[in-house]
Amino acid sequence: MCLTTASRRSQPSRARRLETNHKTNTRAWRIYGRRQLARAYTPPIPERLGWTPWEGNGPGAEVLGDVTGRRVLDIGSGAGHHAVHLAQAHGARVTGIELSPTQHERAVSAHADVDGVGFVQADVTEYLDGAEPFDAAYAIGTLAFIDPHRSLPTLRDGLRPDALLILSLLHTDLHGRGPSTEVTPREQMILLRDAPPCRHRCGS
Repeated sequence: MCLTTASRRSQPSRARRLETNHKTNTRAWRIYGRRQLARAYTPPIPERLGWTPWEGNGPGAEVLGDVTGRRVLDIGSGAGHHAVHLAQAHGARVTGIELSPTQHERAVSAHADVDGVGFVQADVTEYLDGAEPFDAAYAIGTLAFIDPHRSLPTLRDGLRPDALLILSLLHTDLHGRGPSTEVTPREQMILLRDAPPCRHRCGS
């Protein structure tokens, strides 16, 4: 798992580094989403909620408990297909939060008329500061890209006291590196079809 931790450097230096990482991540996901828009690719709505890139591995939506009629937050909702599945198959009221404008555009262009689903383009920590607490939240491969010193306290306050937070993270990255024993950012790659890899900072 690759996340961000406090540094021994001065606070201004750490703040500048985090700002740089944030801008790099935003640019990387914007490029990714723009390419997916250009390809006009919309992931199909899954028959069950999948927590890994490999279909059929791991549990489904049951790990979230009974979400019928409950407010659920999809953190890093991307193209929106997981949020739509939860709303249509399980009766949840899902808010998909996505930092990337182009990823958000993909979701809205395909699923804006789906009952029980809403999509918000925003930083999850900033959004939760003014939102009503959610009954549950989940993140499929996305939470590692956010500084946990920002995200976890905000999620604690942005969820109801008995709410579940379920997340999945890649065990090994594209460089073959496994989980880190330190909470520090490290560079990762986003693979783009027929194009060089796009760099981003994990845990900005």
